[in-house]
Amino acid sequence: MPTVTIGGNSSNDSNNVLDATMRDGTFNLTNYGAGNGIWARGGTVGSDNPRRTLLRFTLSDVIPAGSTVTGATLRLWSHGVSGNALQTVFVHELLRTDWDEGGGDDAGRLEEANWTNYKTSTAWAEAGGIGAADTTGDPGTTTGQLASFEVPAMSADHTAFTASASALTSVVNANISGAVNLMLSGGTNTTTQFVSRENADDGFRVQLDVTYVGPPRGGGGAGGVVYGHGYGY
Repeated sequence: MPTVTIGGNSSNDSNNVLDATMRDGTFNLTNYGAGNGIWARGGTVGSDNPRRTLLRFTLSDVIPAGSTVTGATLRLWSHGVSGNALQTVFVHELLRTDWDEGGGDDAGRLEEANWTNYKTSTAWAEAGGIGAADTTGDPGTTTGQLASFEVPAMSADHTAFTASASALTSVVNANISGAVNLMLSGGTNTTTQFVSRENADDGFRVQLDVTYVGPPRGGGGAGGVVYGHGYGY
């Protein structure tokens, strides 16, 4: 079974991955779609400035139609030293599939995806993207999560983290003809930052590894043969 990498320093990078962090508080209208890092932080809305990250991995031009996904692993690397307490990072499915990454850098700019809007002038059902029409379950908690992972206190720069579970695999498989959209959120008021797709450290950029079985071919062709473009059947 072949495995394809979407993001990281693979050839399936700039055209197949989008990411954007959104922040609460006085930054609720600020877009960070072009920043060097993506963030996850929990805490109380209105006082702790929670941060959540939107991710999109386009699958349709990477995996052949009719394939079946058998495994999916989200990989991230820390960007700078993480917070001074243990943080659990949750992965939920993002239901707003037309969110706009935007071009804001670390200074931010007032347009595109942010805490209030998922695209320019179009609001989330509930600020922060936690409405029933925005995401599955309850970001920042285990409710409806696809996967989760822990970031120890003071984790060093470029520490590797992975999230992999059957629920994540199922969602990736269900979106094989398009794109899978995810949200990262933190469970506590501790800042964790990961390398974004725009970061110059291309060997540490966010990526999704997908293992799949290619569609059956007529004529009883042998399994495991690779037919162009790296597609395995």
